[in-house]
Amino acid sequence: MPEGNAVSDDLSCANTVLANQSPEDIVQWLLARYSRPILSTSFGPQSAAMIHCVLSQRPDVPVVWVDHGFNTADTYQFVQSITRRYNADLRVYSPSFSTAWLISQFGGVPATTDSAHARFTNTVKLAPFEQALTELQPDLWLTGIRASETEHRRELKVLNQDRWMIKAAPFIRFDDADIQAWIDQHELPNGHSYFDPTKGANDRECGLHGSTRHRIA
Repeated sequence: MPEGNAVSDDLSCANTVLANQSPEDIVQWLLARYSRPILSTSFGPQSAAMIHCVLSQRPDVPVVWVDHGFNTADTYQFVQSITRRYNADLRVYSPSFSTAWLISQFGGVPATTDSAHARFTNTVKLAPFEQALTELQPDLWLTGIRASETEHRRELKVLNQDRWMIKAAPFIRFDDADIQAWIDQHELPNGHSYFDPTKGANDRECGLHGSTRHRIA
């Protein structure tokens, strides 16, 4: 990618081109242009849509999952089911400490109003994800986030600059009904039983996607 203002210009043009394209066409366009893509997922509700959209076109894209250690048994079963279905190249990143140790140190999962919550979030999610980025050095970060999910995501477009890479959200304009219809159309499983200890509420950012490093064009 070019540097400086040229990056913003390129992103603006690309976003104009991709704004009304289908998620499949957006992913196809991106995979033809970037050589080191990753796909991040929480394996939460409706996450199979993005996984299918990417891996049905390019099965070797690394699937990055931060296993924070507080997932439900259903989530682990969902991970196994999806991984087998697509023969996915699953890359699992976890905190440096066990769940038992974290519970003992934090007294359980800190409330979002607790000053310890930011440190907890960094330990169980942000630090493992940064390790993934350091190891994989992607030029493209594919994610299933959608504008309807949080206030911050409503500001995002299909393509956004994040540090040295492009962060792409092919489903960004889908609402809950749209994404569920897409899942039903493709007969995909759903990870309904899900828990994210870093969010506290469904409309709150977990930290990965709320960074001030994003530059929107």
